[in-house]
Amino acid sequence: MCNKIKRVFIVLSLCCIYINAQAQEQEKIDEEDVVALDVLKKNQLDLELGFGMTLFNSKDNAISPNLYHGLGLGSQFKFIWLRPNSKNYFRGRFQYANLKIDQYFLASATAYKGDFDVIHLRKFNFIPLDKWRFYLGVNLNFSGHYRSYPHLRNNSDGYEISSSLGLAIAFDRTFTLWKRKFGISYIGTSPLVNYAIRPAYTPLGYPAGFLEDGVFNERDEGLAEALLKSGEFGSLNNLIRLDSELALTFHFNKNKNSIRLIYAWEYYNYKSIKESSLVNKSILFALVTAL
Repeated sequence: MCNKIKRVFIVLSLCCIYINAQAQEQEKIDEEDVVALDVLKKNQLDLELGFGMTLFNSKDNAISPNLYHGLGLGSQFKFIWLRPNSKNYFRGRFQYANLKIDQYFLASATAYKGDFDVIHLRKFNFIPLDKWRFYLGVNLNFSGHYRSYPHLRNNSDGYEISSSLGLAIAFDRTFTLWKRKFGISYIGTSPLVNYAIRPAYTPLGYPAGFLEDGVFNERDEGLAEALLKSGEFGSLNNLIRLDSELALTFHFNKNKNSIRLIYAWEYYNYKSIKESSLVNKSILFALVTAL
């Protein structure tokens, strides 16, 4: 009995020694990876190009109380300027989808959406977690969302054009798995102040307030000035936009290039003449290269 206990104790001791040695080696590799990445990120400029699928859920009460949904295509480009204590993103997204209503087979819509973001982030160490980097900053967004409803004769087009200034938050870390270098990162933004344009819903699709003076001559005056005048400033009282992007990165070739799997989620709600809302989910596969 004693011999068996001794054998078990010896086996357990050897296992503990092996596990401890592996843990120390893994921690050393992780530290080397973090140091290498931090050195690499000094004044580095990366280009990210991604393509994938997007799922639209769109509702425009000026058009219909029903929910339009459908699958489409999505793409994204991103210039990433990395410095020791800051990050800067110049990000563009373009999405397209064919939408439908479950209750009506003949009802359909085509949706186009484009966004351009300028995001500036500064590193903060207010959360004491090892190997994680946290960032706070600001976001400038320009967005356009257009929808066409070919089965409708009146109000067959819907759109919103907006620009906003808001807050941004991000975190990231690197780790080693199966002797391969990986990274995980997150970016989230939300507007605080905005300027948005939405049309008056008439058969002509002119902007809101275009007939305030009683006369509107589109041929002579054009729509550009009327569109700008029809916009309104607001905050969280009329525009809510939550944008999140979670990414898993696999580094290769000494981190000069990498591949990235991105999950992007957006919630958009604009209250004007009639409420418009959108939930957008995308999965993108991207290539990242250092410039």
